Amino acid sequence: MQQAFLRHRQDQGMTASTLVSCRRWLDKLAAFCRAEELEEPEQITPEHLRGFHQSLLWRPGRHGRLYAANSVMQALWVVRTFLRWAHREGLLAQDPTRDLLLKRAARPPRLLLSAQDLQAVRRQLEPSTPLGLRQAAFFELLHLVPSSELLSRDLEHVEPRDRLRLSDGQALALEDRPARALTAYLQSGRPFLLRQAGERALFLGAREGTRLSSVRVQQILRALGLQAGLELQLGPRRLLQSARALADAFSRPRLPFEGPWPGPCRI
Repeated sequence: MQQAFLRHRQDQGMTASTLVSCRRWLDKLAAFCRAEELEEPEQITPEHLRGFHQSLLWRPGRHGRLYAANSVMQALWVVRTFLRWAHREGLLAQDPTRDLLLKRAARPPRLLLSAQDLQAVRRQLEPSTPLGLRQAAFFELLHLVPSSELLSRDLEHVEPRDRLRLSDGQALALEDRPARALTAYLQSGRPFLLRQAGERALFLGAREGTRLSSVRVQQILRALGLQAGLELQLGPRRLLQSARALADAFSRPRLPFEGPWPGPCRI
């Protein structure tokens, strides 16, 4: 029954990684049923499903840690989808999940960087060296574009008038600090990092002169965060989310002035 369900989900277009996750949760359900001495799927009752839910809450996973709330909800969603599919296919006479309601797990609050944190990281940049120019350009562009997008860009994606062509075909107009940092890197930083004349990657690594890797970006940002004395670990995703949150905060329309007009003032 499990193999038939996975083939059904694969025919629906489910990715290989999601299939592996579904198989792992169904294997846990099968192990729970064996522990409860259930020999047939027909013997599964809503009480058994509640017991399976409780076992996920207190039993550590394969890494020795308790499952996160999102993981538990994912397991229950897979089990409910599996049993309801079996009921529709006539493999089960009754659906034990008919009264099972799943609620989306509350997301933990995002830990973002403040404007002072970003300024502290910016002070650690050294635009007087080729590596410093590369770090400054990548840091400023990370305020606007995800890291994976920047790492996939080539020289031909940099267009005149400070525009960066993205993978979706749109052109991102760069202004002020990002435009100046990218121009300085292309003029004075990238030529010193280039090892092969035919390399077209926009951001180059210092050792081989080839395309900068995502692992190296993580290491660079983590080191900058430590040098700046940040309490939160600095990474590409946190940097982008923090920059967007700050931009939204500054772009919100202000409330109209209420109260008596203070009268003319001398500037």
